[in-house]
Amino acid sequence: MNSNYPVHDYCLFQYTPGNNPLENFFCYPFGSCRIAEQQRDDTDDLACTQLQSDLPAVLSSSNHGTVPPCVTTTGNRLKCTICTESFPRKQERNRHLLKHVPYFMHCPLPHCAWRGNRPGLFKKHWRQEDHRAYHKHYGHSPSGSQIETYNPWAILDQIVNGAISPREGEGQAIFLVRMKAFELQKLNMWMDPGGRNKRRSVRRA
Repeated sequence: MNSNYPVHDYCLFQYTPGNNPLENFFCYPFGSCRIAEQQRDDTDDLACTQLQSDLPAVLSSSNHGTVPPCVTTTGNRLKCTICTESFPRKQERNRHLLKHVPYFMHCPLPHCAWRGNRPGLFKKHWRQEDHRAYHKHYGHSPSGSQIETYNPWAILDQIVNGAISPREGEGQAIFLVRMKAFELQKLNMWMDPGGRNKRRSVRRA
């Protein structure tokens, strides 16, 4: 097999013939990757792929990140450590930080495309009339792994501490979102890992 594969920065594609788009493409959108694409031969060998670098530390980290430290500016306003915006309160600053990474919450219903980053909005969404029939199975207040796509603070901590760049952090988050999308078989999550491109087309109560 030829080992001179082209090198790309964001995606590693593995081709697997099939009717399900989530099974046809599996994308690892971070780090330097080698791409190997080979159609199945008579023995049904799959395409061979190999990452140049190890998976990022965030994949094996705890599910509980720490809140980034406060950075004060003139007038004791709290400055975002990623961009230039500042805020009067820590709560507002932390809520803003989540805008730098993909949405980390999703509706547990397989057919529902809702995503967001605020527990209060999810609770309001979950109380919709057409969702009440599922309360018995999922509970009146789904939480934890039922609605958490990934842990955003594990990535934001690394960005704030300078361990990775914002671009690398976003790539790691997209990778985790797509892993969850593959697990849940949610095509909309796979196609829009950030969760914001189609926000107007998704009903948010």
